[in-house]
Amino acid sequence: MAQRVAAADIERVFDAWRVTRPRPALCRLTEDRRATIRARIRLGYTADDLIAVIEYLLQADEPDPRWMRGHNPGRRAYLDLENMLRRQRLGERVESAALWRERGALDADADVIPPRVLDE
Repeated sequence: MAQRVAAADIERVFDAWRVTRPRPALCRLTEDRRATIRARIRLGYTADDLIAVIEYLLQADEPDPRWMRGHNPGRRAYLDLENMLRRQRLGERVESAALWRERGALDADADVIPPRVLDE
């Protein structure tokens, strides 16, 4: 029996991608996009994992995200949902997104002075 995927999760992932598009009002949740998101969730990824990948590919200053955004020989961006959530690359992108988010959280804490450790 196939795992049931919540419509709300599919819509959350789509909306996270849609708002980044130049003309978000024109983006539609087509059956192909719905199927892509559903299939990735059925592989065991969460909606939050997929949203993290979208954010990572659109914001990170690392080779794969820059390449996807058009810093490649053809100067072509590959920011369609299917490309961003490509099954063959998704595992490594989820890991990279998690590390990127973790580093961001650490960088945000850089201004915080750590508590002083007292010698005993």
